[in-house]
Formats: sequence, structure tokens, C-alpha cells
Amino acid sequence: MSAFVQALILMVFSATLLCFVRSAPQVPCYFVFGDSSMDNGNNNHLVTTAKANYPPYGIDFPDGTTGRFSNGRNTADVVAQLLGFENSIPPFATARREEIVRGVNYASGAAGIRDETAEHMKLYKYGARKFGIPGAGYIGCTPAMMKRFNTNTCVDAVNGAIIQFNAKLVTALGDLESKLSGSKFIFIDPPRGYSSEDRRKSTRIIYYHQERDCWSGIEKGLNGNVFKYETRHLR
Repeated sequence: MSAFVQALILMVFSATLLCFVRSAPQVPCYFVFGDSSMDNGNNNHLVTTAKANYPPYGIDFPDGTTGRFSNGRNTADVVAQLLGFENSIPPFATARREEIVRGVNYASGAAGIRDETAEHMKLYKYGARKFGIPGAGYIGCTPAMMKRFNTNTCVDAVNGAIIQFNAKLVTALGDLESKLSGSKFIFIDPPRGYSSEDRRKSTRIIYYHQERDCWSGIEKGLNGNVFKYETRHLR
């Protein structure tokens, strides 16, 4: 058998194998709402100081600096991959019409919460049934907050307020799930139960359990301690 024929057979086999390996995403579409932890370029051309479209942001991302508030992929990118999407969900600022049917990233750095937007209700009206809601992060451990309180460690008073907010959020999501027929709300609880210093120096990973249909995660501090996310499944 000639080398050309062998190469041709290998190419056909590889293409066939790829078709079997690459399956459809677990969900038909994926819409993202959030702040800088999810933003992938929506703030680039807005009149705001909350931008990340310059180095060193993106130094480990294949496309370089894109507006992600990260050195590489952000949470929205990882979740898209775990759900089976071939590419990241595009930002609203640059999404093309044909891309909108599979999802859009509306996240914007420094965004807040407004009651009148009611994104979840709007998405439910248009057919969305599964919602993954991350709890508010420990912003008391951010450099800006530590600078405001003139300290080199996490601000426990601020993080305490975050814990109270997340507790009420769980209750609110449970109420929504009971009111919206067929819906499923999954609350992703940020890590807690260890020192501010460990939390400030730690690395976080969120992942998805397909078999259990729930989110989970781990956090590893620089001291080697590993902490598991407290993941709550509301149904």
C-alpha cells in the first residue's frame, strides 16, 4: 500500500472519528448575564473606566486581549466548553445575527442589578428552562475594596454582607422555580469557611456534573489546602 493511500485512509478515519466524538451541546443555546467575571468584550467601546482591552489582560488567551477581565478564559468560556459548545459565546457588542440563536453574552464589567430588567422572566417567556445562577463573589477580597478599607487582607464586614445576600438569593430562586413551571434553577455558591488570606490567594475552578445535572467546583489555596464549592441544587 502506497504512502499516499495510507495517508488518505488516515484522513478519512480521522474525519469519521471526529464526527462521532463531537456531539451536540447539552443545551440548544446559552445566554450569559453578569459583570466583569463574565464580560468578554462588551465594555470595549463603552464610555466607562471598567475596561480590560489592554495588556496584561489576555496574555494567555489564544486571541490575545479581547476585553475579558482575565489572563485567559473566563467563567462563561469554561461553562460553554463544558456544555459542549465548540466556541465561546460571542459578546453582544459583536454578535452576528446567525450567532444569536445559539446564545449571546450580555455581561458587562461593573454591571449591577436592576429589578426592571427581569432577564430570567424574559428568557423563560422565550423558552429558557435551565438557569445557573452564581452567588455574589467575595468582593471584600478584591484589591479595590482592600484599598478602600486601607487593609492588606480581605474585608470581613463586606464578605459578611455577601453571605447574607446569597442566602436571600437562594430563597428567591426557590420561589421562582416553584412559580415557573418546568424551570430549574441551580445556585452556585462561592467558597467559604476558611481564612481570608487563603481566599485571597486561591485559584478557583467551576465544573459541571452531567450525570447529576448540577454545578460543582474546587478551590486550591497557595498553601496547598483544597476546598470544595458548596453547590446547591434547588430542585
